[in-house]
Amino acid sequence: MSSIEDRNYFGDSRVRFRAPRHAGWKLDEKRQVAIVPLPELEELEDDGRGEDAEFAAERDEGIAPEDRDDSDGPRACAGEIEIPFRWVVCGACDGRGRHVDPAIDAGGLSREDFDEDPDFAEGYFAGRYDVTCGECSGRRVVPELTPRTTAQRDALRALDVQEEDDAAYERECRAERMMGA
Repeated sequence: MSSIEDRNYFGDSRVRFRAPRHAGWKLDEKRQVAIVPLPELEELEDDGRGEDAEFAAERDEGIAPEDRDDSDGPRACAGEIEIPFRWVVCGACDGRGRHVDPAIDAGGLSREDFDEDPDFAEGYFAGRYDVTCGECSGRRVVPELTPRTTAQRDALRALDVQEEDDAAYERECRAERMMGA
């Protein structure tokens, strides 16, 4: 593939959905709660109220006492917290459970693509090139956290910070790949 085709493919939201946000959560569908691992504490910053992340996490009742760390060294995970969730329609496939394989149309298709190969056009519109959605795994819905307590909102804020950092790292890696690294 050429550089522009790589950029189109790897920039496509359907490709980036390969590791959905909720992949590491344990869902208790009966109770409608998600057991969410908290991010590493050394990555968290001041929460805007003058509390550092470690203090905010340790005042949270969702962290078991044996998971608390009184040492100054970093820990792998701050523990887990239960956060209520609701089901929402998947944004990657718009609730269809499938979408066109990005390898087929991530670079865009033109009228000529369909005019030159009528069998391709027929298969494309009939769903022959569709794949199961990587975000919802075909369920058509995904869990959305609905925090109710301050501790749950703090945990969700920490998850958002971690996801922003992960996305920035992925953008940097993608830029390096485009430069030939």
